Parts: sequence; C-alpha cells; structure tokens
Amino acid sequence: GPKAPPAMPSMEDFAIPPEEMVNLPPTPDRSYQIIWPIHESFSMKTEGFRVIYPSYLDSTKSCKEGRRLAKEKSVPTPTCSDISLALQSMQVRHVLQ
Repeated sequence: GPKAPPAMPSMEDFAIPPEEMVNLPPTPDRSYQIIWPIHESFSMKTEGFRVIYPSYLDSTKSCKEGRRLAKEKSVPTPTCSDISLALQSMQVRHVLQ
C-alpha cells in the first residue's frame, strides 16, 4: 500500500538551548536630551574642550588600562550615554563625538 509521509520535525526540535543563545546588551536609554541645538556643535571652537573617555571612569579597568579615577570613585563599564547623562544632570555643556 501507500507509504506514510516522513514525520515532520516539531518546533521543539528547532529550539536553541539557553546556554547557546546570544544575549544582547540592554537597549540604552534614549530619553536623554541634547542641551543645545546640534547645529551649534559644528561651529564650536574645540581647542578648550576636555575629552572624557569611558575608560577613565571604569572601575573594572586598571590604571595601566586607562582608568584615571580612584577605583572607589569609579563606576563599572560606563558608556558615553552614562557620561552624557551625568554631565546633563550637572548642567555642563558637552558634545558627544
């Protein structure tokens, strides 16, 4: 007689085990505001600007790796957005580049 079609795999056969899943970092908070019009940043004179790299404030880095603050005054893995939010909270004009 006629042969039965082969069994179709179930959705469970395609499931990725949790230890093999890719875990993306959390989406950054985009609710922060730019303090002044962005077009103003194109005409600014940047000679007097200070540069703050996230590694300067990173408590997970050593001084040899670029940390410039004491470990107890640093924070783990800061982002440019974190630094921008901190500067905004102190009403410091700044440019993210």
